[in-house]
Amino acid sequence: MTHCEKTASTSPAPALSLAVWITTFIHRQRYRQAALKNMRRLSDRELHDIGIDRRDITALVDREMSRMRTDEFRSRF
Repeated sequence: MTHCEKTASTSPAPALSLAVWITTFIHRQRYRQAALKNMRRLSDRELHDIGIDRRDITALVDREMSRMRTDEFRSRF
């Protein structure tokens, strides 16, 4: 058995980490879409009451998503 065959057969970590990354990515995208949908449901008056312009919703959600660490995000599921 060569070194490459030995490493490939005993190291499932790369495949597992790819699966975790894909799963996390999908969950983050669903969470983002749900947040956008919820914010867009608010009336202009409700948005004004909390100090948000409708045109800023996407930027605000994206900023909050970027602040959320992966482990913090995973703990919400």
